Amino acid sequence: MKPNLQVSLFKCSWDDVRKNGISKFQTELLFNFNLLSFNPKGKEDLEGYELTELIFLKTLYFDSGLPKEIVLSMLSALEKPYSYSLENICWDFKEKEWKYFPVLEESEIEKLIEKLEEDENYEKLKELKEFIEFKLKSNKQIKKKKRVCPKCKSGNVLRIQYGLPSKPIPSNVYLGGCCVTDEDPDWHCNDCSWEWGHNSEGRYNIGE
Repeated sequence: MKPNLQVSLFKCSWDDVRKNGISKFQTELLFNFNLLSFNPKGKEDLEGYELTELIFLKTLYFDSGLPKEIVLSMLSALEKPYSYSLENICWDFKEKEWKYFPVLEESEIEKLIEKLEEDENYEKLKELKEFIEFKLKSNKQIKKKKRVCPKCKSGNVLRIQYGLPSKPIPSNVYLGGCCVTDEDPDWHCNDCSWEWGHNSEGRYNIGE
């Protein structure tokens, strides 16, 4: 699967980056983790594909709610730079691979189904049905995964964001401060203050 590296005529600004909910700290963190294809330091503007890469990585790495080892495994199945759009590709959790999916208008979908019915191509109809079910399931897993606190079993869990936050601060974010280490937790329970994550053994936030 090839990334989109088309150079745009008009450059993107860092305001465009912030409008997409991406902080400068997150950008530098992605670069430090060797995920970003360009060095954001001293860069005045971006190519369109660089902004696409930032949005893609931010969605998967910071917003998906998936464990980091799974995200890194998913990214390893793609060619760098990660200039992809989740509007065009999706992760098949069963097959453990990325797949393109067609973007069709409603009228085109109806014509496709009618044509398959006329041809009595029930195998293709079954594949289409399975694909739609898969897409709904994968979107639910990526976007709507509900975290539960391992200590008190509460669902009142927030993602921890480190560094200078973008404004306004999203309601599903807990600010973790500017000091960052490799062992910092990823999640904060609003009910019991337990914090945990892939690289953290877990701890109570005693500062509250």
